[in-house]
Amino acid sequence: MRISWEDTGQAGSEVDGRQVKVLRKTLSIALVVVGLVVMGLAVASATTWRDSDTVTATGPAEPGAPLVVTEPGVLSLYSGDVTIRATAPDGAPVVLVVGREVDVTGWVGDTSHVLVDALAERGRLAAAVVEGSGPAASPAGSDMWFAEVGGSGEAELEWSRPAGRWSLIAATDGTAAAPAITLTWPQVVSTPYLIPGLVVGALLLIGGVVLGIRAWRPAPAPEPDFSAIRRRLGVADEETEAVDGESADAEAAGEEDADAEAVEEEAAGEGNADAEAVEEEAGGEAEAVGEEDAEATEDAEEKK
Repeated sequence: MRISWEDTGQAGSEVDGRQVKVLRKTLSIALVVVGLVVMGLAVASATTWRDSDTVTATGPAEPGAPLVVTEPGVLSLYSGDVTIRATAPDGAPVVLVVGREVDVTGWVGDTSHVLVDALAERGRLAAAVVEGSGPAASPAGSDMWFAEVGGSGEAELEWSRPAGRWSLIAATDGTAAAPAITLTWPQVVSTPYLIPGLVVGALLLIGGVVLGIRAWRPAPAPEPDFSAIRRRLGVADEETEAVDGESADAEAAGEEDADAEAVEEEAAGEGNADAEAVEEEAGGEAEAVGEEDAEATEDAEEKK
């Protein structure tokens, strides 16, 4: 069985076509998966991985002094609005007051206290004990404070900073250990990756779907190539041409025979026509001779 270069090229093109189709399918699946992953990451950046809407910092759980005092600026570390919460064990009285720096410094004086001056790290306030020998007392009820709240076991104060330098004092009864304080600030949290991630992921997803539709769409059935089938069955091109030539010769011979028969029929018809014309002419001459003989006989009789 012979294999022509044409068969080899056709087989190669079929293999290349299958490889391209497999590549398109693989690429479409990859685009869909990547698009879904990108969209999922974009949504996660705005939900699971999104920062909290608040920032919280906590002071010492067990202050070693009867007062907790904040430096000016601590209450406004993140924003002008802060929620101050203080808790004390066993339902002890809790007092929170906010006043101007000079008033707070003058009232504390030489009393031992815990000074909060900054953030030690995110979520924890930096605090240090300042030793003193002055008498301790509760700050509740003084007319020096700009804001004051109290409670049993806990107290909470919402503070919106006006202009100025403000400090906080947190205490219990002025003699027992000071309460633990927690400061909470609101913060604006942006989600810069949500919209771009959704757009990019959607484009990748759409591209993968479109490419997948084209890749999985069935190809049109090819028209049958009978010459290729004959070549694959071992029929040589020369034999096919010879058979076609013999058929053509036979057809030509048949046409020649038909032409010869037509010529013979035409010749026979013309011969018959000529013979009839000759016979008619001979008959006419015989009649003329007969008439002349008759006239001659009549003339002879008249002379007698």
